[in-house]
Amino acid sequence: MIRELNLSHKVEYVGYLSHSEKIALISNAKFVLMPSRFEGQGIVALEVAAVGKILIVSDIPELRYITKNGFGISFRSADANSLREAVKYLLKNDLLLEEMGKLGRKYASHFGWDRIAREYEDYLSRSITP
Repeated sequence: MIRELNLSHKVEYVGYLSHSEKIALISNAKFVLMPSRFEGQGIVALEVAAVGKILIVSDIPELRYITKNGFGISFRSADANSLREAVKYLLKNDLLLEEMGKLGRKYASHFGWDRIAREYEDYLSRSITP
């Protein structure tokens, strides 16, 4: 598909990256692909959303939260033509990328460690207190 879209010169396959290298790479991308058949709410999706980039994800149930919250679009799982159409669509819609990126940042803001720690502490307090 990369050759068909004439994107070979724009695609780079990378190995292991440190956290800061990964965030820099995501920040410089137009969007991120998650062509997964088996996934949960992974940290990668939150990292992508937090830097205001959107995702193209497989249409599996575990990733529907991305499209429902407006920070990504889906393609039919294991369907290269559907993935190609999603990529082409986003490459032509910079305004959509910007708007969906804002929704991603808003979504990710609900998962900060301070908030998670407070909620966990509240949960523990309720569980321990008779």
